[in-house]
Amino acid sequence: MGTAADSSLAVSYAGYGIVARFDQVQAGDGRLSHLCQLTASEIGERADALVFTRTLVLGDAQAALMNTAQPGIVPALDRLQAELGAHGMRYMETLVDVVNRGFRAIAPVGNRSVSDARSFLGMTDAALQTREG
Repeated sequence: MGTAADSSLAVSYAGYGIVARFDQVQAGDGRLSHLCQLTASEIGERADALVFTRTLVLGDAQAALMNTAQPGIVPALDRLQAELGAHGMRYMETLVDVVNRGFRAIAPVGNRSVSDARSFLGMTDAALQTREG
């Protein structure tokens, strides 16, 4: 991975610390993808404290399509990362909520497109468990 900017975001939510780190990778064909790696770590002294990571992937083409301010144009990196981080945090908060309601068998790692992560918001616990277990 080649880091474009050393940027990260950290928050506490419902007994978990969530850290987001941003990066960019360039494919062999020159296409650029923006990554947001989010790690949720259970806060406390539990011997079985949960830690799970999800990486959101957003290509330039999708970023341009999702740009509501200037459709068809890839937003500036700071705005792109802010939006990617916001989507990622909402997704991780949803997963933390499901875990706190008893689903501790969540997969430790996973990669998602931003579209997939957005589609998971508002799903029932059973549907999320099927996709995240």
